Amino acid sequence: MGQEYWNRVRASIAEFWSRGQELQCAGIYTEEGGACQMCGHKPIKWHHVLHNQQTNRDLIVGSECINNYKVVTGEKIVFPERFKKATEYLNARYRDCVLVVPVAGYPGPDYREEPDEDEYEREILMDMGLDPNDPDFSELAPHGMTGDENDDEDDT
Repeated sequence: MGQEYWNRVRASIAEFWSRGQELQCAGIYTEEGGACQMCGHKPIKWHHVLHNQQTNRDLIVGSECINNYKVVTGEKIVFPERFKKATEYLNARYRDCVLVVPVAGYPGPDYREEPDEDEYEREILMDMGLDPNDPDFSELAPHGMTGDENDDEDDT
């Protein structure tokens, strides 16, 4: 990532956040073709709605910029416990980048509380270079496991 990228990230953070303010993840949703409001990257699939508790403003960012916020500020974004799977994924991908705490729910827009567990599993497979939607995926799966939830190996 070049200097221009980091300049955009720093400028976005400076406009959205000041030292002493707390950011909370207010929602997570998936949408093909979105854009990160922190760095401008597009398309993004995973949208994390960051809510500035003091200014009551929201910023929608991708998973890379969740970590880049910590890189630039040294601070972690607070994620409510209800986003447990998302925080496990992010902290596994970027060591200790978010903080999970029991917090009162943010009454903002009606975002899904957490994407499907299957979506996270699919994302991990995609990160490994595997596409569960590829017809040849079943050949890569262990014997008897085709990836088809309706396939029961005892039905032979």
